[in-house]
Amino acid sequence: MNPKRWLAQTAALTREHGLNGIKWGMRRPLRKTLRLADSVYDDGEYIFDYEWDVLVILDACRYDELACALDRRDLDLEVEAMRSRNSATRMWMQENFEGYSAEKANTYYITGNPWASEYISDDEWAGIDHVYQRAWREPGTVRPSDITEAAIYHWRDSAADRMIVHYMQPHEPYVTKPNVAPNKDVDHFGNQPSGNVWDRVELGEIGLEEVKKAYRSDLDFVLDDIFGKLLQNLEAETMAISADHGESFGEWGIFGHMRDLPIEPLRQVPWVETSSVDRKTIDPDLDIENTEDDTDSSVEEKLSALGYM
Repeated sequence: MNPKRWLAQTAALTREHGLNGIKWGMRRPLRKTLRLADSVYDDGEYIFDYEWDVLVILDACRYDELACALDRRDLDLEVEAMRSRNSATRMWMQENFEGYSAEKANTYYITGNPWASEYISDDEWAGIDHVYQRAWREPGTVRPSDITEAAIYHWRDSAADRMIVHYMQPHEPYVTKPNVAPNKDVDHFGNQPSGNVWDRVELGEIGLEEVKKAYRSDLDFVLDDIFGKLLQNLEAETMAISADHGESFGEWGIFGHMRDLPIEPLRQVPWVETSSVDRKTIDPDLDIENTEDDTDSSVEEKLSALGYM
């Protein structure tokens, strides 16, 4: 956002929301200051430097929130912490997928995140399924079941030795609580000053605790799919569960996530290892032929619905 637009939006929001509008306007200098500090912190770890057969990525999943969610399930799994390469998906993709040619050539990538259209070169991988191209659903995201079925289908069908399964949850908007971060007109979503749920929190339009409940509800929702379906239908000696980045609930004055921020809620992500077996309880029948390449405008609409533009 250019300075003139930032000043205009801050003035408009201050007139409407008072002190909360001023706080919203202070995000820009705050983020710039934190980004200056990013260079003195540990750069983070590359996912291909770890040993795994299947790597599950939960979009915007905090380390502490996954640990608590697994505790609620009484699962005897150790949740370790790793430092992500970045605090936003598009930069995480750039950091992790630059180089590693041999690894990518032997890895199938299943993704629900539209940034893949801009930051992934399909011909470098054993295969890529851009699930969002055929399964973008209300309230403006890809549901866990669509990712799970794609992963099962391709793992059984592909000769690749590794697979990345990139779910959209618990990133907002929330499937289980759609009224917390409702889908808006995607053609104009990015032009609205309060375009995502974290803007609404900062402006006092919705309470932080209500958003946290929705976030946790969607985290449980995607874990139901992972432990109830994915782990029962993939044969993998080492299945790891991690995240591209975390989510900030107001720490350091930051809500949500954005690129190049060094703060712990965004850069500390979980790392859990388990194994899975194929009990063949699901036989996916994907309409792959119906998947069409996204146009630039449709990708922008999907990214806007996620609050990126």
